[in-house]
Amino acid sequence: MAKPMMRLSAGVIAVAAFAAGSSINALLPDREAILTETFPVSGRVGEPVQIRTGTVTVDDVATARTVTRFGLTAQTSAVYLTFTLTYVPNGQEAAVAPVEVVGGNGAVFGGAQPFGGVLACGGSQADLPISCPMAIEVGEEALAGAHVRVYNYSSASGDDVADIDLALNAEEAAELLHSAGTFDVTEPHYGGRPR
Repeated sequence: MAKPMMRLSAGVIAVAAFAAGSSINALLPDREAILTETFPVSGRVGEPVQIRTGTVTVDDVATARTVTRFGLTAQTSAVYLTFTLTYVPNGQEAAVAPVEVVGGNGAVFGGAQPFGGVLACGGSQADLPISCPMAIEVGEEALAGAHVRVYNYSSASGDDVADIDLALNAEEAAELLHSAGTFDVTEPHYGGRPR
């Protein structure tokens, strides 16, 4: 009688171990998720954020209703979030892109812009800062709680990404909207942020 009980116990233990292993395995990411998952590196406006290919900093956050670039003008019934993105490459990648805004409501904004802007910053050599004026069209309701995300150029997935909190509450977002004017997307500036 002891042998059948031992076999039954061994079988129950084996089934329980298999079930536990399956449960644990279901919680682990699969190979595809591991290769495409980003690794956010958090920061705030004015703080340098170190990512694999260099350092990024976001400054001069404002809003605009009209944006000009190389003689082209674009207007929006929403709002352009404007800022200066400074990138200091470390020699691994000359540029950062894409640059996105993640609204406080979870909406993602970026990509090709109507004024001909490509949301990238770079074309610089190692340790030479480049500052790029940026304007991204966003919904007004997305400003409060918004973040700027800056990706490594060659790998928008499976790599670290700067996640810069603009630290805008509802009142500050309303003030930004009230002061929205015109923004000129000028050429990038080398050697640091233009004063």
